Amino acid sequence: MKETQLLSLLKGQELTLNALFERSESFTAREKENLQNLLETLIEEGKVGKNQTRYFLLEDKGYFLAKITAKNRNFVVLTVIPSGEEIKISGEESDMLLIGDLVYAKEYQKGTFHCLEYLRPNSVLKGYYSLAADGSALLSVDYLNACGKRVFITEVADDIREEVNQGDLVKASILTFNDNVLTCKAEEILVKADEVGSDISMIIAKEDAPLHFSKKALTQAENMPKEVSDSEKEGRFDFREDCVVTIDGDDAHDFDDAVSIRRLGSGYQITVHIADVTEYVKRGSALDEDAITRGTSIYVADRVVPMLPFELSNGICSLNPNVDRLTLSCIMDMDAQGYVIHSEVKRGLIRSHARLTYNQVNRFLEGEEQGLEKEVKDTLLLLAEASACIR
Repeated sequence: MKETQLLSLLKGQELTLNALFERSESFTAREKENLQNLLETLIEEGKVGKNQTRYFLLEDKGYFLAKITAKNRNFVVLTVIPSGEEIKISGEESDMLLIGDLVYAKEYQKGTFHCLEYLRPNSVLKGYYSLAADGSALLSVDYLNACGKRVFITEVADDIREEVNQGDLVKASILTFNDNVLTCKAEEILVKADEVGSDISMIIAKEDAPLHFSKKALTQAENMPKEVSDSEKEGRFDFREDCVVTIDGDDAHDFDDAVSIRRLGSGYQITVHIADVTEYVKRGSALDEDAITRGTSIYVADRVVPMLPFELSNGICSLNPNVDRLTLSCIMDMDAQGYVIHSEVKRGLIRSHARLTYNQVNRFLEGEEQGLEKEVKDTLLLLAEASACIR
């Protein structure tokens, strides 16, 4: 079902998922899953609302979706989804809201807004574990403390009870929220205060970049093959005889793209190879879920927070030199003026001939000897020639 059809069905009505199925043509299991995914997307986009089991159009009720993006002692700031407009709400109803909460709100009078219902998609806080003079455990959370609220740790998970210490960064779930007091349960130690590099780790953790993979994802990664099997090579276009090279920064930890080129008449055939991670990370798997949470690999100071565990990001999914690797490869025919006149994507098989850096390539193109093989030199010169045509 398309978005326009779904919005039309909901116009002026509140319908359950089953009612939506009944008002449409017969659905396969896959189509039902797609409809549910579409509904969730439209909810996140602020077009559709959900009241327990019923779906409705927010505009029919004059509601809008907003996220709490700032909070101080007297008011909260709502950022409207998707417009990005900022609105202030004060009074008692703002007191119970936390940064990150999603709310349905409505304008009752010109410039006067009220929250109708709030959703706490993530009832989790991150803060520093500390002990007060009276022996009570506290969680230091910057934006809550600024609002005059105190966060008490009234419970500690059994598996961290003996390990947690003063100054550790912990994740805690909210138990109660009354007046100016929050109580919570410390669930997980994110960073130990006394570990090497804890300052950088705490910055990473506080910005919601996960430092650790789930146990299921790690188990899947540990069971990954170390080499490409013969069966995985079947049906793939073989680029192994081409001079394929990776070019990355000096401090890159993984190599997920590579390039090759050959002259084609008066033009060029350029191929960009991307590591085919889908061969190993299946949709809906623990690895897939963890990768979605991260979105990308993140470089922070002297370390990287990888999107995939080491066994993949630096192993079977890294286009390391002199080993077979699976790719999705885009072959582009380009004329002498730099225009792509034909392109196609193939499931490929490559063997990188060299791991190069930007600095190394730039020095070579400036005439410095870099100890490269002749075929690599020829490839780089031809790539420079083609890039000049594009520019």
